[in-house]
Amino acid sequence: MNREQLLKPLKPIGIEGLVNWAFGVQWIGKRADSGNGLMPELRMMQRLTASYGERIAGSGAVPVANDERHPQAMALHRAWLGLRDVSGDAAEIVRSWGEVCGRPDWYPDGVERFVAVLDAQGQPVPARDHNRNLAKASCKVERIGHSETVVSMARAEYLMWWQALSVLQLDMREFGDNSPADCIYRITAAMPPKLPWLAGDAKKATKGEKAA
Repeated sequence: MNREQLLKPLKPIGIEGLVNWAFGVQWIGKRADSGNGLMPELRMMQRLTASYGERIAGSGAVPVANDERHPQAMALHRAWLGLRDVSGDAAEIVRSWGEVCGRPDWYPDGVERFVAVLDAQGQPVPARDHNRNLAKASCKVERIGHSETVVSMARAEYLMWWQALSVLQLDMREFGDNSPADCIYRITAAMPPKLPWLAGDAKKATKGEKAA
């Protein structure tokens, strides 16, 4: 690395963004499957979300050859291997979502329940209209949410994913401190929300949402 590269400021990025870059662009997950006869694309297709039967789509990225992968991506790969030794499930969740640059769905609609249909003012439709006539749309309810089992499984997976990212964040910030010349990114303290279903402004995290 030349002097100009050493003096160039590092780009700030959260650990989620670094994971997405390493797995979704650098394709470090291919190294984890080398020699076992199972392509990572097939493993990703076989993985099911907690909603049962919903496949995770591929990212469409072109794999990078082993000798072209960036040192910082390979450092993350080593940290990920250490995570896999501790928890294979957590490591696979990180890799699966990193390869598609997404987040686990924690089902913001929550557990299945029935709620009143609201009018334009956000109030339940009254039983009678302003002429005291029975309103056809009064007392209408709709079913929202999912089964308690599906929601609890999805949110447990999300929390496991978050905890795994926090472990990788510590490892990669230490790597950045010790080997700044091998980095193009500076790992920030940014993290996805830990328990988004408890937030007042909860919304579904989608593949297109900006990573932390």
